[in-house]
Amino acid sequence: MRTILAEDVEKKDFIFPYPEVEPGYFVIRCDSNAEAVHHFEAHPLVLNRATRHFVQPTPKRKCHRSGDAVLCREKETVLRRFGYRGKPAFGLSPIFIEA
Repeated sequence: MRTILAEDVEKKDFIFPYPEVEPGYFVIRCDSNAEAVHHFEAHPLVLNRATRHFVQPTPKRKCHRSGDAVLCREKETVLRRFGYRGKPAFGLSPIFIEA
């Protein structure tokens, strides 16, 4: 799983724990296309927000390729493929930024 430093988290990213996968805090971003990154501003695993986003083969923002959509029908798959685990930076505590 990829990691993200506290200073790289944007205020529009929703930060959440998901101990079913591993300890710590996570951010999910749809960032296959660096020019059209999709940030989840509410908990991406609640109400299947992330899975609904990733099953769209051609989202309006063009943030992911159609091949990505086929593989992401489960929460854990979305988290492992598009999630970032928060990594404390320069002695900062794990990422707690108000979304």
